[in-house]
Amino acid sequence: MLSEETQRLIEDQVEREEGMVQAGIDRFRDGLEDLARRNEGSKSKPTRRLLAAALPEAGPYLHAQALAYESQTKSGKRLRTVRGVLEVGAEAAVVIGLKCAFQGISNHLDLRAICLNIGREVQIQLWACSLRKDDPKRFARIFKAKNTTVRRKKLSIERQAEEREYEHWSHADELRVGAVIVNALLVSTGIFQTESRYSHQHGHNIKFLALTADASECLQELHELLSLTRPLYRPMVVPPTPWKAYEGGPYITDAANLRTVLVRGRASPKLINSAIESGDMSEALGAINTLQSTAYRINTRVLEVVEWAWKLDLGGQEGLKKLPRASLVDLPEIPEDASEDQVRQLKKDRKELRELNRAIEAGALAFHTAMLEAKELASYDRFYLPHNFDFRGRVYPIPHFNHQREDYISALFEFSDGVPLGQHGHKWLANQLASTSEWEEVHKRPLQERVAWAERRSEQFISIARDPYTNTEWITAAKPFGFLSGCYEWMEAHRVGPNYASRLPIALDGSNSGIQHYSAALRSRPDAVLVNLTDTEYPQDLYSAVAGRVLGNLEGGHEDAERRPLPGPYGGSILVGERKEPVDEVRGTPQTVGNGRGLSLAYRDSIDSRGGPPNSNGLQPGTDPRRGPNDVSGREDVTPGNSGISGRVQQSRNGGKVQQLPSCDVDPKRKWLSQGVTRKTV
Repeated sequence: MLSEETQRLIEDQVEREEGMVQAGIDRFRDGLEDLARRNEGSKSKPTRRLLAAALPEAGPYLHAQALAYESQTKSGKRLRTVRGVLEVGAEAAVVIGLKCAFQGISNHLDLRAICLNIGREVQIQLWACSLRKDDPKRFARIFKAKNTTVRRKKLSIERQAEEREYEHWSHADELRVGAVIVNALLVSTGIFQTESRYSHQHGHNIKFLALTADASECLQELHELLSLTRPLYRPMVVPPTPWKAYEGGPYITDAANLRTVLVRGRASPKLINSAIESGDMSEALGAINTLQSTAYRINTRVLEVVEWAWKLDLGGQEGLKKLPRASLVDLPEIPEDASEDQVRQLKKDRKELRELNRAIEAGALAFHTAMLEAKELASYDRFYLPHNFDFRGRVYPIPHFNHQREDYISALFEFSDGVPLGQHGHKWLANQLASTSEWEEVHKRPLQERVAWAERRSEQFISIARDPYTNTEWITAAKPFGFLSGCYEWMEAHRVGPNYASRLPIALDGSNSGIQHYSAALRSRPDAVLVNLTDTEYPQDLYSAVAGRVLGNLEGGHEDAERRPLPGPYGGSILVGERKEPVDEVRGTPQTVGNGRGLSLAYRDSIDSRGGPPNSNGLQPGTDPRRGPNDVSGREDVTPGNSGISGRVQQSRNGGKVQQLPSCDVDPKRKWLSQGVTRKTV
């Protein structure tokens, strides 16, 4: 017999899972509407599946019809256009026809307009084939360029066609080619049909292309099925169901488990189930079930500080670069008397800033979604994170809201069940403070030195925990919110003593786990030392050792080494021997799309400083933002508890205006992005 509390939690979990599924359906439908608005309805997965099923029948039929037409016609424009279909390939022509036909139906185009679009696309495909033959390097640059839209590719090909004086088809030629392809689709696929509709504009009936009843029903079923397979996974308020097979899932409803599998990505369900039945995966299943049965709760004190920092628009500044910004950036005006070079640069800046604003909006939406989830989970004493494997065997939480996210989210997690520190637990609290602050690079020192360093700064940690809104040195830590949660725990541990039941998760990162496995399997002690498999006084860093060897080679006269490809991870490749330009100038600029390479330095500095002079981030130029207060002794403008950022905080308390996106209490839909946004002059 279940207790009333357990029954209530199960009902809450069922309601949460129903909300997950419905949110996935809404997101799927929004995606379809967005594709339709951009005239890309044929790119949806249900449509691609339907069109792919038609390809095996339509391709051979079109090829046979084109050959028959060519053998029956001896000359003329019609023969030339049919040969164009054969030259581009029947299969490619059918793909073009299917895409244009579906887009035409979505946009309510008549049959003639669809045929013209198909003929135009086939001609562009022929131009592309000719370009690949005549100028393969140019072709590769066009079609391998990243972040290049299809429209830009087509325009580039058209320019190339005009430069090389390729043959241009007339509208009649395009119409003939499109008609041949549409006829093949009508006869062979069973997806399309023609229908006549009266046109008030023309005063007579006009033919349109439409989906058959069977195709419409099939497409609707695919939409409904796929919409159910994309729930927005969330943490659970009851313990997850243990994994026992490849399928089944940790959630308690079938709809939520429809797409949850034990191994995401490339995996063989048959082999995995066989390994489970034979017991070969018993240890792996035991490990993952233990992980997902671990109970967490929300650290409400850190949650309050995160919301406070958001409301003051501290995101994106030094120390809080991973916290999303709460305000957009104004675009610079173009003066009437600006020179051509200035206009060109300002237009480039405006484009970069528009991209930055889109990134800010996306970050704000993610922030609000995370805060709504955290506030809801804060009402529970315990919640859980379902886990599964990836194809490499690594373990990941299934919900997007998890402790592997950004610092402002991961710091919200603490264990629901505390464990007394005992005589040695304070050492690991000290290690957490050292690793999250990285002040004075103490995280690279031996453990005992980290403990001594923490004891020397004990009063500072306690003062931060008592009033983080005034004592804002924690902002300069490498992981500020993780460091702040450590300060809270340090204060309680000193107040209670060794019997204090700590709930703080201590982060221990592996040192290049791949090399750890190799060195252990090969019994290679030199490699084991570099990845911390042996007892050494100082933490070792394989990457620093490799970098030192590379720099030594460069200093030894290998600067002009030939650029050559080497195998990269997971089937990729990398180039060696290429010298890159210094990036120190860009590295200090947060959240600039594309590293801000095209954005003028003045605007990047202004964005970083929130309207102040260049490099005014609360710290003087050249000051390391991760240093502790002891490293700024002798400076009149920065003292412990009164950093430049805290000065900004005090200014905001005294009436300084901070222009924000709406508060996180609103529904996290994109609607609010255009309703409550105020821009700030930079």
